Amino acid sequence: MYQPQKRKKSSQTPFVMMIGGAALFFIIVFAWVKGRPAKQEASAPAPPPTTNVNLAEYQKKEMYRSLSDLKGMLRDAGGSPARSYKVLADRYGVSEAVVRQVEAEGRQKGWPASGP
Repeated sequence: MYQPQKRKKSSQTPFVMMIGGAALFFIIVFAWVKGRPAKQEASAPAPPPTTNVNLAEYQKKEMYRSLSDLKGMLRDAGGSPARSYKVLADRYGVSEAVVRQVEAEGRQKGWPASGP
């Protein structure tokens, strides 16, 4: 019957294991640092959203159509249509109050809710 020969334990084994462990540590730390989002440098703060309605007529109509489409999509998906105000405010760089004003203006003027 075959019996493998016993190997002598080398005195270098703990050293090699230590080096391998350190290398693994640095690889993990490097991967973790690489995967983190970069720090944003301190730059000028973003301007506050606009609260007055100084948008062109076509922009208001586009916002009104987007609002009605987004509300419908959120309603169909079981979400809250009220979230659409925040989404459009962020998209257009205005406040939620402006989006609500545009919605009221669109209803008053009879703009189409969707279409070209």
